[in-house]
Parts: sequence; structure tokens; C-alpha cells
Amino acid sequence: MNTNMLRDVILRVLATQPVARIEAATDAVRTPAFRIGQMLQAQVAATLPNDRSLIDVEGVHVDVKLPFPVPLGQTLQLEVIALEPRLTFAMPRAASGAGDAPVSMSESVRRLAAVLETLSADAAATETERAAPVLAAPPSDTAAFAERLKTLIAGSGLFYESHQAQWIAGERPFDDLMREPQAALKSTGDAVHPEASPMVQQQLGVLDTRQIAWSGEVWPQQQVEWRIEEEARHEAASVEAPRAWKTSLRLQLPQLGGVTATLSVRRDEVRLAFDDLQSQAMGAVRSGQPALEHAFARAGLRLLDVAVRESPQSGITG
Repeated sequence: MNTNMLRDVILRVLATQPVARIEAATDAVRTPAFRIGQMLQAQVAATLPNDRSLIDVEGVHVDVKLPFPVPLGQTLQLEVIALEPRLTFAMPRAASGAGDAPVSMSESVRRLAAVLETLSADAAATETERAAPVLAAPPSDTAAFAERLKTLIAGSGLFYESHQAQWIAGERPFDDLMREPQAALKSTGDAVHPEASPMVQQQLGVLDTRQIAWSGEVWPQQQVEWRIEEEARHEAASVEAPRAWKTSLRLQLPQLGGVTATLSVRRDEVRLAFDDLQSQAMGAVRSGQPALEHAFARAGLRLLDVAVRESPQSGITG
């Protein structure tokens, strides 16, 4: 399991809980024997400029900014929620009130971590499959077909939590949520529903690899391998630079044979590549290029480049 990914997931879960986060000022804090989910006692040792404090955590002095004023010498109940890149604690907000009992989150964190550690994110992409064809017959309306494919991925359950947030914000209908796989699961009280573990694995795969791969029949007898991924940023690219996305389809067509098409999009600029084409398909693709450019233009996209590459096996005869 990728440690950084596990930390990020735990932080996202804790963000919905009644705790305040306290982060060390630097990355260079030594954390001997500390572990995620560990409950620790800390004492405010000194006040520092800029409303910061120095706290003593099991003999380790940490420069932090507390979420509320705390007198010198007061003891705090903290929970370790991250060790890197910076030591980070959760402090129950209930602890700020006199006489309030600290709220312990360690049990839920340990349960979540235990579930996540059993999942593997080693796959190159998150694989989703569909047993039944998407359509009963080849599409006559390509726009409707594209919308159907969009719904297929959006409703797969991979984005369920973000869709919940959109519903709460009034940006997504409740009926949309009810059509996703997680909505059919009955509550068990577990940190992660046992039947949802495969979906959690897929979600972690998406977070880690920034890729989704789907394979199945789009209509009877028409198999497709479909991949969506975020292209890696160049080292020189700034954080504000627009993201580039790439989607590729691999399929076997009745008249053109095997075709692999890859579409790269950045803002309104598009690059398209056809690979592994048989010789009889090369001319058909090139002759259709003007119509393709016109279709992209109508959609407000600029087709910068079309690469057409023949399969190495195309010219080989038995």
C-alpha cells in the first residue's frame, strides 16, 4: 500500500469528523516510535511569535499553531494522523471546552487503516467491467452514445463520495446517487462496508495512478478496451498549467479491422493518433480527416495533429 496515499485517505476521512488538525511547522521533526492512530499527551511548553506554540509531545518539541488559545502547562490529548511530509495531529474540538471529555478517533483510524492495508493498488489502472452490453444495437445517435458512456463511468461508484458532496451542495440530484452501487449497501457499522472493499480498492487505484480502464461490450459482439488518464506534468510545468487528459480506445471493427485511437486534450486543443491500422484502413482514416476536423471545430475544439500509423504486421503475408 502506498503510504502517502493511505495518509491522504485517512486525512480525508478525518476531515469529516469533529477534530482540529495541528501540523508541525517543518518537515524535519523526528518522530521515534510514533504511529498513525496513536493517542499521545502533549504539554504547551512555550508561546512563540505569530500565534504559534511549542508543545512537548513525549519528549519531542514541536512548533505548531493551535486552533485556539491554550495556557502554558496545559495538557492536550492528541492523535497522530500523519508522519510525513509533516508530523500532523488531530485534536478533538471538544477538548477546548472546560470539563469536556476528549473525543478519541484512534479506534476509527485503526479500523480504516486495517481495511486499507488489506487492499492492493498495484494495478496500472483501475479496471471496471460490465457484463451486459451498453447498447442493444449499434448507435444511430453518436451524441446520445457519448452521453451514455459518460454516465457509465460517472455512475460506476468510483466518484460516489464526491457526488455525495455535490448532492449536499445542491449540485446533483438525489436520484443520481441512488443509482450508484454503494447506495444499495445496507449499513453494517464497519469503517468500510465488506462488500464495498473491491470498490475502495478501485478508488484508491484511481487516486494513485490517475487512470481508469474499462472493458466490455458497447453493443453485442463489439468489444472495447477504454482507458482514461491524466497525463503526467512536465517537470518545468507550473502548478497553474492546465491539466492534460488522454483517452484511448482499442477495438476490432468489421471493415477496418483492429484500431487503437488515442485522444489527448488540453484546454481546447486536441491531438489524435490512430495506431495498429491495417493497410486497408489507412486510406479510410485519412479520407475522413476533413470531416473529423470539422466535427471538432463545431464542438469548439482545435484539432492540432492527427497521426496515422500502420500496424507492423499489416504488410506481412503468410
